[in-house]
This record gives sequence, C-alpha cells and structure tokens, in this order.
Amino acid sequence: MTFMRVSPRVLRTGLGALLSASVALFTQTGVIASEGNSNYLGILSSTAPTGFTPSPNWYSMAQGQKTLTFSMNVTNLTGEAQSMSLQLDVNHITSYPINGVQTDISDGQPGVVNGAIIDGQFNETLSTQVQDPSPTFTQLSIGPSATQTLTFTRALTACGYYQVDVLKQGTSTSQKGLAGFEIRVLGCGTPGISTNANPTSGFIGTPISDTATVSGGINPTGTVSFSLYGPGDTKCATDISDSSFKNIALSSGMASSPSFVTNQTGVYNWIATYNGDVNNAPVSSTCTSEEVVIVPTTPVIRTTASAGGVVGISIHDSATVSGGFNPTGTVTFALYGPGDTTCTGTNLVAGTAGFANVALSGGSATSSDFATSQVGTYNWIATYNGDANNNSVSSNCGDEAVVIKPGTPNIVTVPTPGTGAIGTVIHDSATVSGGFNPTGTVTFALYAPGDTTCTGTNLVGGMAGFANVALSGGAASSAGYTATAVGTYNWIATYNGDSNNNSVTSACGAEQVVITKPLGNQGCTPGFWKNPKHFALWTGYVPTQLVSAVYNVPASFPDGSSGSTLAGSTLAAALAFQGGSTMNGGAQILLRASVAGLLNSTSSGVAYPYTTAQIISSTNAALNSGNRNTMINLAAQIDGANNGLGGCPLS
Repeated sequence: MTFMRVSPRVLRTGLGALLSASVALFTQTGVIASEGNSNYLGILSSTAPTGFTPSPNWYSMAQGQKTLTFSMNVTNLTGEAQSMSLQLDVNHITSYPINGVQTDISDGQPGVVNGAIIDGQFNETLSTQVQDPSPTFTQLSIGPSATQTLTFTRALTACGYYQVDVLKQGTSTSQKGLAGFEIRVLGCGTPGISTNANPTSGFIGTPISDTATVSGGINPTGTVSFSLYGPGDTKCATDISDSSFKNIALSSGMASSPSFVTNQTGVYNWIATYNGDVNNAPVSSTCTSEEVVIVPTTPVIRTTASAGGVVGISIHDSATVSGGFNPTGTVTFALYGPGDTTCTGTNLVAGTAGFANVALSGGSATSSDFATSQVGTYNWIATYNGDANNNSVSSNCGDEAVVIKPGTPNIVTVPTPGTGAIGTVIHDSATVSGGFNPTGTVTFALYAPGDTTCTGTNLVGGMAGFANVALSGGAASSAGYTATAVGTYNWIATYNGDSNNNSVTSACGAEQVVITKPLGNQGCTPGFWKNPKHFALWTGYVPTQLVSAVYNVPASFPDGSSGSTLAGSTLAAALAFQGGSTMNGGAQILLRASVAGLLNSTSSGVAYPYTTAQIISSTNAALNSGNRNTMINLAAQIDGANNGLGGCPLS
C-alpha cells in the first residue's frame, strides 16, 4: 500500500480502503490489514502494526470500543544510535466516490450503498481526508542495529473512516511513513426514543405495559430493555421488573414490554432503554416521563344479620369482603334502633368492644352480640375500613333489617277469698312475669254467678280500682267487691301490655269464687213458691224446668207404681203434688217438700238451714231407697224447715 501526503493544512488524498457499492461492483482480491516500511529515511525499518481492528471491521463507540492500541517492531538500520520524535496521525476520511458519485462517508457509513473500505482497492487521489488536528508524539531512542517494540495508544472520539500513519516529526508528508493502516469507527448514531405507557392509570391489579419507538440515528436495530419502578421510588432506583422485560427485539422500530400486574397503589414509572447497536448509541427515556397512576379498587361487602325474634334476644352481624385486591384489615359494625329508618341517629354499639375494627379472617368478620331492648326494626350497617390497596365500602341502611317482636309474659292470678257467704268482699290479684321486663297496668273484670262463659256484664266495669291498676314489683291487686248473690263468681285479669310486651289475659273459670248464703231458720212453703205471683223470686231454677233435670227419680217403684210420670212433671207442678198411699204417692209428698226446700236454699233472701246440695242429694237417696217411710220421714224434715220459726221473709 502506498502512503501519499499533501500539505497537513489541506484535505489529504491517499486512502487504504474503498467503499464498495455491492459485491458485484468491487471484488476483494486481498486485504492488506496494515503496512510497515522496510527502509524509512534510510534509518529505520518497521513491521506491520498489529493488535488492532483493521477496516472493513470496526470499532464501535456504542459498544465501548473507544481506544485504539497497536504495536510494531522498529529496527535501527544503521550502526549508530538514533533518536527522533515519532508523530501519530489519525486522519479523518470524509468522502470517497461510490458508483462514480463522491459520497460523504464521514460517519463511517456507506451512505446509500453497502460496502466497506477494503485495503488495496482504492485510488488515493479520489479520497478526501482531514488532517489530524491533534497528532500525538512518541520519543524514539534506539541503539545501533537494535530492534525495539513500540506501542501506540489513541482515544477514539468520533465515528468515521480513518487513515492511521506513523512518521518522523517534521518529515515531508509526501514521503511514505514508517507504518500505516485504516480503521473504521461506528456507533455515533444518536437515535431518539419515544414511549407509550398503557394504561396510564387504573385500579390495583390492572396489568400495565410499555411500548418504545426508536427513531433517528443510523438505522437503529437491536433491542430495548424496559424497567419498572414501584410507588414511592421517585428516583427510579430499584427496578421491579424481571428478565422477561429485558432485551426485547425491535420490530419496525418498535418494542413492547410484557404486562406487569400491579400490586401496589401509587405512581409507577417506566424507563425504556434502547440498548444501541454498532451504529447507534444507547438512549433511555427519563424517570417520571412515563407515570402510571394506580388507585385502590373497591371490593364487595356482603352481610348476614342474625335472625330476629322476641325482644331481649341477642343479635349480631357478619360481613364477607370479596373482590378488590386481596382485601385485608377490619370491619366496623353499626346498629341503629327501631324508628331510625335512615340510620342517621345514634349508633347503639358505638364504643362497645367487639363492634369496631373487627379483623377479617378468611375474608369475613363477625360482630359481638347485642341484647335487644326494644320492639321494632333494627338496622345493621357493616363498613369494611379499607387498606392500602382497597377502598372502604359499606352495606346500605335497610339491607340488614332485624325485626324484634314483643314478648308475651305470663299472668298468674289469685282471687281472695275463694269462698264466702253473701256480703263477703272479694278481690283479685295478678302477678305478671316473663316477657321483657313487663311494666304497665292490669285490668280486672268480674262476672256474676251463672255467667259461665264470662260474656255477660262485667260487674266491676267502670268502677274505680279495677281498670288499669299499675303493676308494682310485677303485681297488681283490684279493689274489693261485695258479693250479693249466691253462686260462682269468675274473675278475669288482663295485663294490658307495654311497648315490649303483648297483652295477656287469664282464662274464664280459672278464678272462681263460690258465694253461699248464711244458714238460718227461715223458710217458705210449697204454697208460696207455687203461686205464679212469686215465680219471679225463683233463683237458679225456673217453674217449667222438669223434675228429671234436678232429681234422679226411678222409672218405677217396688210396689209397681210409676216414677216416670213424676220425672216428667215440671217443678211448678211438683209443688202441687197431692200424695197418696203408694210409693208414687210417697214420692209426690217428698218432691213437693223438696222443690220448696230447693227454692229456699237458692234464694239469697231466705236464711234456710240446708244447702242446695244437701236438699238434692238427700232427696235422690230417699227416692231410690225403695222405702216409702224413708221418703215420708225426709219430707217431714224438709217441710219442717220450710215452715221454720223464722218464717218466710219473702212474704
């Protein structure tokens, strides 16, 4: 290879390589990597330089190849010691004809064609070079006929094709140098990178990705690496992406990252780095230029309130939180009482342990129990309090209604006294228990003898001391009532209820008071009672009532006389029986006296010496004795009472 120089201050011709337009245009016949000089100035000889990368291969600034180093052996051709300053020139080749067109190759690229500067295939006069503006110098001192290895180092600062020459300082540039070769330096392309984060916002758990477009520079190829920085890492110090985000090949100038599933709320930052190639330097987007804002998501809360029931029962609420992004944390339960249909009043469980900040376990939380104290509809509201990744969420007022019904207490009554004579003052007492702390009043009702269904007149209705008697210690007592009739009175006590308790009433017949008249020596005869004018004075019986309805008369008597005719007679007719000598006649005598005695015993105005039960039972025994004398004797005894010394007070 021939080295020819022009003035150092002008463009230099002489190039050791050629840009070929195509393989067909230039066929490489041999590559001369470098040349030494066997007789330089008649003083020195040198071997070809070694240890460097010759053209058409290259150094790449983008790949960190920024230093040229080479070595050569220099021999002193004389018998005397030599000393000189060697000058290292690195001259920039700026143009060379390609396909007959002078082409700018100052950046090391072939321009519109492919090819390389190939040593030995060029015309030096066709190249244009810029003289090295900053040559470096090495002092050589070499003994007679000695050989010395020289090493040269030079920093590479720009891309392009370069002619490298070693010559004696001050030597004419028209002479061949001590050594020379060509190098190619690439990697000075400066592409731009634009990025597009997708999406730029979303809820936690949203997959995010990044896309980079690399343009400009010198036909950039290669790969892009994506880095992702989590919330709080505003300096982009810690990359949270893995190896799958690195070295993704460009396709039509673009590359896209895989998706990353967000797992924190806050601002994520992408940085996309084009990794460069032999012609292009790496380039990155900047921290905070690709922000992705991730906000908490909102889970779903489902609640299940315990069943309602009678006031006093304990109720609780349970909540299950699902969806969102792995919700953790606590649930707070609020309870609103009957009448608070908008849940804006007092929270009944505020400040009570077991209702606020109940920790989720397996996605669920359950409140403590609350003992109800009112009748009506309670409403629960459960609030999931949220965490770093999930918003708070509450159930709705009315979603968890719990209906509480009144309790039904028990009423226990005691009439006092249970028995007595006409004129006795009687009263009733009631004790109310059970239910839910019953308060309020009791109303007492009293029904007269003969009203066995308690559907007639309430004898104490409207009287003071019987209606709405206040409970005291769970009990209430009526005022007194003076019994005026013989027979069985019936009390009924009614607890009137309150806001938490139903009304409850004792049963008819459960509180009976038996009133009898006082015994004495008064009596009215059969003649008095059979008088139609006195039928209105009959008590407990009526004139048309049959004998068989009161007495047990045998169908026939031992003497063959009939009893059926007697049994089918009315009580009024029995008072007019005439008697006779037969058993039937004896029965007539007895029944005439017995019916009068029966009416005397039931009349409250007659102090009769026998009770109604005594009259009936003794008469039945005599009628069925089969002995006429027994019947006559009893008739005489009863008749004596009917004509008592006290007389008939009803006359």
